[in-house]
Amino acid sequence: MLFPIHRDGWIDRTIAVLSVSAISMPAFVVAIYSVLLFSIQLKWLPAIGAGEPGNWKSQAIHLILPATAVGIS
Repeated sequence: MLFPIHRDGWIDRTIAVLSVSAISMPAFVVAIYSVLLFSIQLKWLPAIGAGEPGNWKSQAIHLILPATAVGIS
């Protein structure tokens, strides 16, 4: 067995608290934090806009954050 199983241990309680808090988080909170992280801090994705008209790649990149925020919730 790779990991021993201990009921009501600190690992079990930590995972339970993190999973319940992730499930109960609204989509707009996930969206705000993902914009803060991926657009402002890391500068990986655009924060606003809908992409250049006719450029499907630009439009797809602009849809990553909203689709992820809605999909996670």
